[in-house]
Amino acid sequence: MCAVLRQEDPAPERAGDVVPLALDVADSVAAGGTLDIVLNGVADPTAIGVRVVDVATGLALPRALPVARDGRVTIRQILPVEGLFRVLAGTGEQSPVSRLVLATDPSAAFDPTDPK
Repeated sequence: MCAVLRQEDPAPERAGDVVPLALDVADSVAAGGTLDIVLNGVADPTAIGVRVVDVATGLALPRALPVARDGRVTIRQILPVEGLFRVLAGTGEQSPVSRLVLATDPSAAFDPTDPK
């Protein structure tokens, strides 16, 4: 089990019915596994820009396709190697939000029963 982090646009509500953008991601996933990036506050998947960048190399991963469902936009991104990744999301109307995600070695999973 892992925690899910949420960051909302810190900018105040603007004129009209702009809903703050919220970015939900797990704080860690197994390398080679899928990271679910969930965006609330935007219904149109074409209205958002999402990038996942390897912090060590500065290289962006290939973009995964966003899917709108259940009143939110979900992107399933594979994190191919171990390392730290930055997820950046934004729209033309709102300030961008970002989160850090750690991709870990799946064979090095924490075992709470191991006395080491």
